[in-house]
Amino acid sequence: MTDKVIGTGGDYTTIASWFAACPADLVSTTQTWRGLLKNQTFTLTSAVTFTGITTSSTYYIELATDTGASFADNGSVQTNALRYNTSNGAAISCTSAYVIPLINTASMHLRLTKLQIRTSSLAARAINASNNTVIDRCIVEGIGGASASCIALYGSGSRVSNSLVINRKSSSPGPAVSIGDGASLYNCTLAATAATGSVALVGSYGTPTVRNCAAVGVCVFKNAANTQTYT
Repeated sequence: MTDKVIGTGGDYTTIASWFAACPADLVSTTQTWRGLLKNQTFTLTSAVTFTGITTSSTYYIELATDTGASFADNGSVQTNALRYNTSNGAAISCTSAYVIPLINTASMHLRLTKLQIRTSSLAARAINASNNTVIDRCIVEGIGGASASCIALYGSGSRVSNSLVINRKSSSPGPAVSIGDGASLYNCTLAATAATGSVALVGSYGTPTVRNCAAVGVCVFKNAANTQTYT
């Protein structure tokens, strides 16, 4: 495990510079490249696109938080409101129009762990990912409309687990999550704050799996053209 601290006074000051320093072949160098965010807000104006690195299920890339820097490690975690709040831990924010802050469409083995992520553009997702992406113990918020789900997750080996996903658009919001091609959701809460038109989940392609999930404040749980397995 190669740990690098990201933030003021850390090994790298930005997420982009940390990823740019990643060895091109983690498998041959037998490394897991892990970036640990300090307890501060990281404002992205352009996407961090995870591509160009050779990875495997053993030697992967992980973006997580430094010791004690996550909302999940906050001293008042049991009583804090479960929402994006920069006072509670490291956070990633993107306000630029049409910019998806975190992208993995190259099927690289990627993990996003204990992060707060928010996008404030009506036209952009917070995360767009394909095969081999694991999102665990995260809070993800967006204000996307129409098809701009907060998370789009597709492909074998991809999952969202133990996470909260909220679409906060006030009218005609997009879904909290778009899922397909064998991806899965486990132990998640999908929420919307709009009075009408809200959908928790949109599915397409393949047979995704959804287990032990709650949908809060949504008008429709699923809107799917594919066959989905729910438990």
